[in-house]
Amino acid sequence: MDAAPTLRRVALFSALSLLVAGALSLVGDRGTAAATAAETSASVGALRICSNCAATGGDLSRYRYVVLHSWEHGRIAGLKAANPNVKVLVYKELPGTYDYACHNGVDDQLLAAGVGYCAADGQHPNWFLTDTSGSRIQFCDYQGIWQMDPGNTAYQDEWLKNVSADMKAHGWDGVMLDDANSTEKYHLCGKTIAKYPTEASYEAATKSFLARVGPALMHQGFLVLPNINFDCWETCWSSFIRYTSGATREWWTKSTTGTGGQYADASWDWANSFLRITQNANKVFLAITYAPSTDLRSQRYARASFLIDWNGGASALVFDPGAGDPWSSEWTMDIGTPKGARYRSGGAWRRDYTGGTVLVNPSSSASATVSLGGKFLAPEGAQVTSVTLQPTSGLILRNSGAPAPAPAPTPPAQPSAPTKTTPPVISVLRHQNVAASPGAWTGNPTFSYQWLRCDGAGACSQIAGAMASTYHLARVDVGFLLKIRVTGTNTAGSTVAESGPISVVGSGNSNPRALLSVKGARVAAPTGSGHGAFGAAGPHRHRFSFRFGPSSARVTFVDRRSRSHLRSLSIVRIRVSGSRVLVQGRGKLGRHKVWFSATAIDRGPGRRDFFRIRMSNGYRASGRLVTGSITVH
Repeated sequence: MDAAPTLRRVALFSALSLLVAGALSLVGDRGTAAATAAETSASVGALRICSNCAATGGDLSRYRYVVLHSWEHGRIAGLKAANPNVKVLVYKELPGTYDYACHNGVDDQLLAAGVGYCAADGQHPNWFLTDTSGSRIQFCDYQGIWQMDPGNTAYQDEWLKNVSADMKAHGWDGVMLDDANSTEKYHLCGKTIAKYPTEASYEAATKSFLARVGPALMHQGFLVLPNINFDCWETCWSSFIRYTSGATREWWTKSTTGTGGQYADASWDWANSFLRITQNANKVFLAITYAPSTDLRSQRYARASFLIDWNGGASALVFDPGAGDPWSSEWTMDIGTPKGARYRSGGAWRRDYTGGTVLVNPSSSASATVSLGGKFLAPEGAQVTSVTLQPTSGLILRNSGAPAPAPAPTPPAQPSAPTKTTPPVISVLRHQNVAASPGAWTGNPTFSYQWLRCDGAGACSQIAGAMASTYHLARVDVGFLLKIRVTGTNTAGSTVAESGPISVVGSGNSNPRALLSVKGARVAAPTGSGHGAFGAAGPHRHRFSFRFGPSSARVTFVDRRSRSHLRSLSIVRIRVSGSRVLVQGRGKLGRHKVWFSATAIDRGPGRRDFFRIRMSNGYRASGRLVTGSITVH
């Protein structure tokens, strides 16, 4: 499934086409209000960033999300007039800049990048990444796009300033950030980035960009949807979207732009898991499928696969055939809201909706015949009681009866005070910094912040001067819990919401450090301790002790056979789930420093507890305790 990782196959333009795009008529985006009301679907979007794609894209007000280039901002007013609920996003390249958008030493006013080539070349040449020979890196697959440094804080701040100004000036609802990648291998063609020689180091650079830019833009009321590459798997994906409104996933259900390449069997379900992960985090997932406009099989497979796991919320499917009007009832069909979870039926997956049923057969080789248990309408209008699905195919059936009625036009929403739908969240950054995202709100509010310092009994006081979305930990914070109080304000009023707490630890002369610990579905500051011995070659081969709480944390471990003695120097993460605790940090093993990960399980009275440790030098040991015990609160 090594599909090309970015949207850029449709994002390159000549200088002439840019000029033409700016002068195009807006008629194709308007349509009539009646037609819009009849066809609008709440879970589909349009990606119109190829040459002339916005002008030839039909009635774009029918979609929930529309992605356009910056120079297409003149279409926004018409789209909003026809559909007040549409979200119009501007396309921006995250780590790249375009040399052909620079003329006579001056960057174009409206760009597909966050930072102009000429401005960076003249004032900040260090923002250009180089290969191991010292040469600047041009994307090998897209000439004219140059690799910038996503981990450079000055570049991040300039990108943030420029994109924020563009969105505020022209009325965009948010931004799609292309190339939010964990690896740039597709653009390097064998070269190595000198500053980021490993994929892990580049992934960290992209994550730092999202951590700095994402919360700042969301604080300003914008949607932030990075286009995350296919190689960013579950852990990477979750770490990226914690700083954003959600994400975009290309190559939904298939790996090519032609008629083939459909995912099958376990690969299909794995690809679908990113929709589930994103929705479980209460964030937006945009799935993008590429195929010809005549490819009904790909349209049905994409739509059915989306509906089989959609939660009825803000996520959407995008079908991109290239130039022309992408709309088709085959991939935009709306059958209401899900009535329950998907289930197996006749060798296929099935899910029932209020207005019909969805079927997917992801098998790579076997057909599936499903008895429907009633009468339904096939896409062609025929009434059916059973259907047979070929391998890697999907089908959406309407309830039998009259054709689905057109939804009534949505009346303009009356102003009301903001409402919090998900609470604010605190993220731990590097260098003693923490950052807050406001959570999800209705009412399009602006936000203000106040950091709180709380004692163990839950009594909190405001921290003087701490009224930004970020906060730098001080020594006075050690031993306390921190919260963020967010106030959402619009023309109808204000609403206050608070995050869960984080604990701040420190010892001796070390810098204070914030610890996030997840217990169940809430942020908490638990405590735990343990000591004991285990080992297959005698009861005293391995000895350990650990302790963590609101004010300090430490781990020690001894392997008597190898005479190894680990002592923790810093704890960077504590995760608690029920009676299981994971502690990760950096420690000293003899004269060497290593990273370690220790897992302890409190099995309760009458059962032997469990301890496991792994170190970055390859050492690992685990076993049930022979002596001692573990307690997790």
